[in-house]
Amino acid sequence: MIATVTANTALDRLLFVPRFSFGRRIVAENCITTMGGKGTNVSILVKTLGAKTMALGFAAGLAGAEMLKMLAEHQIPFDFVQAEGETRVNTVIVDKSTKSQSTIIAETMWVTEDQEDVLIRKVREAADQAKIWCFCGSLPRGSRPEAYALMIEAAKDAGAVTILDTSGEALRRGITAKPTYIKPNLFELEELVGRTLGSIDHVVDAVKEVLDAGPEWVVASLGEQGIVAATKDATYFIPPLDVPVVSTSGGGDGIVAGIALGIERQVPPEAGLRLGAAVAASVVMSPGTAQCNPDDVVELFKKTRLERLD
Repeated sequence: MIATVTANTALDRLLFVPRFSFGRRIVAENCITTMGGKGTNVSILVKTLGAKTMALGFAAGLAGAEMLKMLAEHQIPFDFVQAEGETRVNTVIVDKSTKSQSTIIAETMWVTEDQEDVLIRKVREAADQAKIWCFCGSLPRGSRPEAYALMIEAAKDAGAVTILDTSGEALRRGITAKPTYIKPNLFELEELVGRTLGSIDHVVDAVKEVLDAGPEWVVASLGEQGIVAATKDATYFIPPLDVPVVSTSGGGDGIVAGIALGIERQVPPEAGLRLGAAVAASVVMSPGTAQCNPDDVVELFKKTRLERLD
């Protein structure tokens, strides 16, 4: 069983436009609404790929109800704490002419200390129900920065593998709980080490530096530059796959989903990294943030290369 915790849930509303510019009326060629919160994305992806999963976190308002409806439609068990305000609705504008996109986020949900205590208790009580726990996304307003660290400790006490995918102070505090994996993107890694990382060599140095803080694995997702991953004994590079990109939203969640699936299926960690890259590639080939094609994942896995850097 793979469990996910999404503290700051969201829906993604993707608008595909022929060309974006300010100051004029634009008619979208396509508009879809999909899951947008990182952990819930992971749950949908692993369920699509045949694994059992459950989802926990916060939900609020009508958007929160819609988010829970999506989980129910995917037959994913969930246990969410009702929070204040409204689960976020992110607006993703995809410019088809430049193959670029921008995401507009408005923080519309917040939690009280009591509500956060309830979620931490739920994680503690359910910790032994899953052997992999994924803690994903930002923390909502009102959260304590150590919230993920407390949940990671609860999952570790139950003997679970833990994966942390967050940013900022939540990432800094989360690392102190020594999760098994962390998965920062390039910006989050730069923020963590306090400097610009202008080359793969710089990323490798930063990943090794972060390893000293406690995680067993650091997996840095670099978008079109590929993936750098390291443990104490080895450093790896996964070159990017040449695939037709529809939307880059959710690629990082695909990496987390693939790593979790690899652990669930008891494959070597190196194969789990390749699976993460394959799931991510399938996600960016799809219009939805939490969509992938299982057949594509199989073929992309065969094409994914893992290079040892040391």
